[in-house]
Amino acid sequence: MQELREEDRDLSRILFTREEIAARVKELGEEISRTCAGQELFMVCILKGACVFFADLMRAVTIPRTARGCFRPAR
Repeated sequence: MQELREEDRDLSRILFTREEIAARVKELGEEISRTCAGQELFMVCILKGACVFFADLMRAVTIPRTARGCFRPAR
């Protein structure tokens, strides 16, 4: 099993490594770029916890796109 970094030592197990997640995000970005080529792409992030994933995905998409984050203020 892969050695845990100091900041990850509180985790009992890692389901996916950073490298596996990065590779999958890149694959998704390529698929979106291929599927939506020639179309206007508007991406929306609606979950607060998805911001980092969404930013990574936006960078992986290679076609022109517009994006918005839709967040409800905390009460």
